[in-house]
Amino acid sequence: MNKIAVIGGSGFVGSHIVADLIKAGNDVISCSRNPDKTHPDIWKNADITNTQSIINACEKCDVIYHLAALHKDNIKPISLYEDINVNGTKNLCEAADKIGTKHIIFMSTVAVYGKTDDDEPNEDTTPKPNTPYGKTKLQAEQILKEWQAKKTDRKLTIIRPPAIFGSSETGTVYSLIKQIEADRFIMIGNGKNKKSLAYLPNLSEFLVHALSFKKDINIYNYVDKPDLSMNELVSLIRQEMGKKNTFGAGIYLPYIAGISVAIFFDLMSKILKRKFPISKILVQKFCRETIFSSQKLDGCNFTSEYKLENALRKTVKATLPHHFHNI
Repeated sequence: MNKIAVIGGSGFVGSHIVADLIKAGNDVISCSRNPDKTHPDIWKNADITNTQSIINACEKCDVIYHLAALHKDNIKPISLYEDINVNGTKNLCEAADKIGTKHIIFMSTVAVYGKTDDDEPNEDTTPKPNTPYGKTKLQAEQILKEWQAKKTDRKLTIIRPPAIFGSSETGTVYSLIKQIEADRFIMIGNGKNKKSLAYLPNLSEFLVHALSFKKDINIYNYVDKPDLSMNELVSLIRQEMGKKNTFGAGIYLPYIAGISVAIFFDLMSKILKRKFPISKILVQKFCRETIFSSQKLDGCNFTSEYKLENALRKTVKATLPHHFHNI
């Protein structure tokens, strides 16, 4: 039985992983700055910006899951990405040195690839991150590789997922479902751009499976295939809701018009000193084709429990229980 600490255990992803690790028979500690309301009996306070607090919380842990990160768009000041994602990882490695941890499992991101020449980046693609989030997560990966290289008995696992979705009030898929339910969704562009996604229960199972990895360094993209176009994704959600006109989005706005509206809201955001749910960065992100290879997963003896279409249907029902209760 492993003694495991999950840094960021009270979060959207962390709480699910903690539950799956316990189910698998591990001795688990949930570590975070904020109390873990889901697992209060195993929670310990740990601040990624404070090395000693990590040491105190993770004492005698064989494995540490590193999930703590700053990942939202438009975070200001930008230096906060460095404080949490880079310096926080340095603190965690220092703590791991002192408590004798042998395996760190790090939740990275496909954002480390940035704008590459590959149509479907894989683990051998040279990363070229173009956002503060992607750049600082890549820096964190390098810091962890240096930690692993110090001793021959250490292992490092790096998991790079795309957008993660599940039954929780967070994330882009959740927002998309809520907009479609309220008939406020407008497709920007032609909707043919494809998106790679990761279903949280599947990803969580894979992270538990990562405990069995034998190599010194393991790097995996985690993607639930097949990739869906925005048209297919929206159509599936509308169909599950029982809405008419389930083909496509219904209303389309040309890309140039969508960008123009977003730029206007960016300007208003600066003038009024407030954030709006639309921005140039978000529109560009929405319209970009972002697909990633998951071929390497085939060789690691893992099969996900939920197929992507079924996972999306489950998420729609979990996100809108009132909708289905009233049908």
